Amino acid sequence: MCTNSKIFENIEFDSGKYEINKLEWIAPLSIREGLHSYASRLAEQIKDEPSIFVGVSLGGVIMQEVSKIRNCKQLILISSVKDYEEKPLFMKIGKFVKFYYFIPPYIYKTLVKMWFKFTDRKYYKRKVFYKKYVTVIDLLYIKWATRSLLEWKGSWYKDNTVHIQGDKDNVFPLENLKGNIKIIKNGTHIMVISHYKKINKIIKETLE
Repeated sequence: MCTNSKIFENIEFDSGKYEINKLEWIAPLSIREGLHSYASRLAEQIKDEPSIFVGVSLGGVIMQEVSKIRNCKQLILISSVKDYEEKPLFMKIGKFVKFYYFIPPYIYKTLVKMWFKFTDRKYYKRKVFYKKYVTVIDLLYIKWATRSLLEWKGSWYKDNTVHIQGDKDNVFPLENLKGNIKIIKNGTHIMVISHYKKINKIIKETLE
């Protein structure tokens, strides 16, 4: 959430077999736009099918919705969740509190910075991280993304889903997840940047 497609800059696929198409976030129609509607519009950027879909965090949730309407050969989730039960308690509570409606606009960007500091303190200290990757900070988008993540129920995912998660992820803790999880030791919520070599190895093994 709030990060651009540059987070995938070190994720590798065999260029002889695959063409990489990085999807860019689009503006929601409103804070109430449903994930199915959003996913349908985002999917217009997909060039070829069947495709291998890769999503990080909220992007993983979105790609699960895209895989329902597009031909998905393989779904790879990184630092994400597959259904409502895998969400942490604070998100389940947030679904009912709906705090995102009441936060004043002028403090939203500060909250976004605090959020990324919470996800990985070590990486946050590198100023380049925020300036390079955290650029999707439009107020409408942030409110929509927060509401969508909190209210998403999930509970449906394909057998071809591969879930990669860090054991130090404090946004979506490993202990809440179920199924066969590919675990990255010391991986945090932004391990797609910090532990990309290990992620690449898992992806390569998955696609062989």
